[in-house]
Amino acid sequence: MDRIEELMKNSDPARGIPTPGPLNLEPPRPDGSQGFIPTFVETADQATDTDYGPKSWYKKPAVWIAAVAAAAVVGTVWVFNPFGLNNTNPLPGDNSSVSSTSGAASGDAGTKSSSTRSTNSNSSSSASSSEPASSASTSSTTSSATTGGSVNALPNGLLPAHPSVYWEDSAQCRAFNIGSVLVESSYQGEAEPLNGSPEDNPVVGCVDGYATYVGLTDKVYFEQELQDVALVIYVAEWDGEEWVVKYRQNADGGEYLTSVGFYPEFRSFPDADAQSAEERMNVQLATQEISVSDPEQLVGPNTATWAPQVEGVWEELEASKQGFTGEMRNDWTLVAKTNAVRDPKVDSVRLFDAYGATAIQLERWTTSSPDDFLQCNDPAAIYLLHDKQQIDLRGEDDALSVALVTTTDVFGRETSAVRLIPSSAPSTGKACDLPAFISFGNDEYVDSIIRPTYVFESEGEQEEFLASVEWTDSVQFAKSLAYVSGSAQ
Repeated sequence: MDRIEELMKNSDPARGIPTPGPLNLEPPRPDGSQGFIPTFVETADQATDTDYGPKSWYKKPAVWIAAVAAAAVVGTVWVFNPFGLNNTNPLPGDNSSVSSTSGAASGDAGTKSSSTRSTNSNSSSSASSSEPASSASTSSTTSSATTGGSVNALPNGLLPAHPSVYWEDSAQCRAFNIGSVLVESSYQGEAEPLNGSPEDNPVVGCVDGYATYVGLTDKVYFEQELQDVALVIYVAEWDGEEWVVKYRQNADGGEYLTSVGFYPEFRSFPDADAQSAEERMNVQLATQEISVSDPEQLVGPNTATWAPQVEGVWEELEASKQGFTGEMRNDWTLVAKTNAVRDPKVDSVRLFDAYGATAIQLERWTTSSPDDFLQCNDPAAIYLLHDKQQIDLRGEDDALSVALVTTTDVFGRETSAVRLIPSSAPSTGKACDLPAFISFGNDEYVDSIIRPTYVFESEGEQEEFLASVEWTDSVQFAKSLAYVSGSAQ
């Protein structure tokens, strides 16, 4: 671990970027407001308030860490969830408490993974413990998956990153193993094994001598409280004997590992040239001289979401310390965090789906000075509600509903999110009239967005979403949600 820790001390996550310093690319909310951008974070470890020593980073080989830093050069520096959710930045503050639990963590993959529950004794010092919450049954050879290839299962215990993984029935694809895939340490340098895991590095596709996997899931990013880290899809190439992720050089001499972005993110956060998601993906593939018969078989579907689309079994959600109880799918994993030191105090709950992506996000901010995050930054934006449904939860001033809210900004760009809204809200109006945070009294405010961000390319896509398991799950969750005031704890 000495080499890893030394590398991280000396590494710059923006290495090769021509702009000065690391970038925080947290996108604006669908209603035009900007989320809180933390300037200092600390892991939930055993450090005291005055311990500013180097913190332990995510434990991967040095080549993996270099890959994360160098991926910025390719222009795909995602510091949010790779499957359509962006609110995963580490919580601000000096200390945090963390709890985690899960049911069957495999969904469409048809497997169950072991889960842990850890809690901290208080908000100023952290102590963790774990206990099994479900039995493990992941095969070491194959994992059941919904694949578009001619195989019925992913080999070597691999897990899928989306519901329609294509895995070619070839000797090369059957040989792919996330633990032994090689990653070059520099341009034309030596390669070392990734030592990845199926849970942390789900696969996206395999076809025509290329295989792709997720470098970091949203769950790992949030649990490890990583910041300014590239979330990309890495592309491995079969060299005749083994799978290798190769370093490349761009025109400016910057080095990066072969990688591409995620289709849902290309839709949600367009580039300055206003290229379509398909155009951006094609440019990235062509720039790296990657040619396959069907790009979506390699890099995943060009859709607004990669969430599981199979029905689940529901169980109790217990996150009362962070302010929430209700129900959750038993194949979701709960991770809860509390920052109790700085103002605002932030309680955060994330529910991660079978692919390690955020299924639900809840945040409660406790502060006597809410003006900074209650202001609206896009007064020209308008909203339109879809399928508004009444729920039992009430804010301080109004009964609440859940709806898919589509916001159109001044440039005509539409984004959608699942939000909690006042039941009295009309079907359309100014986006600023919908509260970004809902007051629950006692200086407590809950983020109204529980599932962002979608961009639908047609009305048909939006209608399919509103008829999907994903939307049904969102509504069922919202209807079960109950609030626990921090003042009552």
